[in-house]
Amino acid sequence: MKKKILVPLDGSELSEIVFPWVRFLVEKIYAEHKATLLRTFELPSMVYLLPEVSVPTSSFYNQDRLGQVVMEYLEAKKEELAPLPVSCRLAIGEAADEIVQRAEKYPLVVMASHGRGGLGKWLLGSVATKVVRAVTTPVLIVGAESQSKDAPALNRIVVAVDGSEVSQRAFEKACEWGRPYGAEIFLYRAVSQVELSHQLMLEDNIKTASKAEKELHNLAEQETELKVECTVKETYGEAGILDFVEEKKADLLVMGSHGKSGFQRFLLGSETEKVLQHAHCPVLVVH
Repeated sequence: MKKKILVPLDGSELSEIVFPWVRFLVEKIYAEHKATLLRTFELPSMVYLLPEVSVPTSSFYNQDRLGQVVMEYLEAKKEELAPLPVSCRLAIGEAADEIVQRAEKYPLVVMASHGRGGLGKWLLGSVATKVVRAVTTPVLIVGAESQSKDAPALNRIVVAVDGSEVSQRAFEKACEWGRPYGAEIFLYRAVSQVELSHQLMLEDNIKTASKAEKELHNLAEQETELKVECTVKETYGEAGILDFVEEKKADLLVMGSHGKSGFQRFLLGSETEKVLQHAHCPVLVVH
């Protein structure tokens, strides 16, 4: 596996909010790695059904010229990140598809969850969601609401789990990132309950919550270096991840891309998409 972190950009300042985290990760977590800045774009003839009535720029910007403009942009961003080791790549095609095709060659993808629409720009919320769904590489999403004037930190990490194998991997990744900083790990599990109509349902709810607490503490005991706090919350609707992240003032949220199905499920798949758009800290999605 190449020692590079993939950083997709769409040419907007909003997509560049990941730069502090890119620098932090390359310098602190992924030692001896470098960043690859990837800019994809679609030619006007690919975007419009009738290229002859496309926007005026298409009449005097051919593929070579657009490629030159994109590379000039990437080289400028490379200079901004100096002396960080950075390489630049461009690709022609639909953004999410191009990112997904390349992601498997990298140990991590770092991208923003919000961008700017328009010719050559992505609707990053949609692209980020597609990438998270399709890849098997961990993806760090930095949302517009998670911007901070402070330097990135890994002192307090929330891990949302649901008892599935993917949430087990999320916990392991959180510990891996947190150990060099003595981070506090906050394990959070929401248990879906049913509305009570008779005694049997009450007993089922109690058993479900008790089993979740036992599983959570068993998971926490696997980590011997870091302090791990466990929280099980009984819910009848939303999982409450965002509220918990706010309560703990987390520097990072780690969660799985999908979870268990059935009565006890914590619907990490649907919950992940909402969290990506609204979390007040970066979200690391593990597959």
